[in-house]
Amino acid sequence: MSQGIVHKKVRETGVTEKDYEVIIPQGRIGSSDEVANTALWLCSDQSSYIISIDGGLTAKG
Repeated sequence: MSQGIVHKKVRETGVTEKDYEVIIPQGRIGSSDEVANTALWLCSDQSSYIISIDGGLTAKG
């Protein structure tokens, strides 16, 4: 699992949220809760055919 950009990372880099939001297809920064919930879901049987979850960055091409 490769998490996208989350709020904690943004605070550590000093780059503004707007700088990141323009490159994220969803147009927003994720939360640590979203990453945790995704990890739990990936451990479940419901995710048996998932290849990548990254906020759409690899789909953007």
